[in-house]
Amino acid sequence: MTTQDTLEDYHATTRWLHAGLAIGALLQLASSLLMSHPDDPETPMGKLIMIFHQLDGLLIASIVLANLIWAIVRRGEESKRQIGVLFSLHHWQEAGLVVKKLPAALMGKTAFISAGNSLAMIIEMLGLLTMVGMATTGTAVWFLHDGASRIVEDHVSPTMELLLSTHSGLSNLLWLYVLGHVSMSLMHMRAGHRPFARISPFKK
Repeated sequence: MTTQDTLEDYHATTRWLHAGLAIGALLQLASSLLMSHPDDPETPMGKLIMIFHQLDGLLIASIVLANLIWAIVRRGEESKRQIGVLFSLHHWQEAGLVVKKLPAALMGKTAFISAGNSLAMIIEMLGLLTMVGMATTGTAVWFLHDGASRIVEDHVSPTMELLLSTHSGLSNLLWLYVLGHVSMSLMHMRAGHRPFARISPFKK
C-alpha cells in the first residue's frame, strides 16, 4: 500500500540551490573521470578539462556555501534542510530507528519511510559537507601547485599527496551519495511520494 507525500514543497530558493548543486556535482564528477592528474599541459583538451573542473569546483563551493547559509537562516522551520540535525541527539536516534526499518521497507514488507525523515536530513547535510571538503582540497591543490610541471607520483610533495588523496577519496564518497540519493528518491516515488515534484525548481 502506497501513501501520498503530504510534506510541503521546498522553498523556491532551496529548490534552485539544489538544482545548481545537482548539475554542478554531476559535471564535476564527469570531468574528474576524464582527468588522470590535476595538471596535464600535454594536450589542449587536458588543459581545457582541467580549467572547466577548476571553475566548476569554485561554482559548487559557492553554491554549497549559499546552501549552508540558507539552512542556518531557515533554522526552526519545518520541511526543510537543517544543518542543526548533525548536532541533535534526537535526530540521530530517530535516524537509527529509520535504519532498522529500512530493510523491511525496501522489501515491501512495511510502508516505505516518509520523506524528510531524520536519516535523510543527516545524509543530506553530510553530502553538503563532503562537497565542502572537495571544494577546499581542490582549491588548495589549485593554489599550491605551481602549474609549471605535471604532478607525477615521483615528484609530488607529501602535502600535495595528502590533498590529492583526500580530494580523490571525497569524490568517491560523493559518487556514493549521488547514487544513493537518486536511488532513494526513486524508491520514494514508487511508494507514492513526490520527491522530484517537491524539489523541482520549475514548479510554479
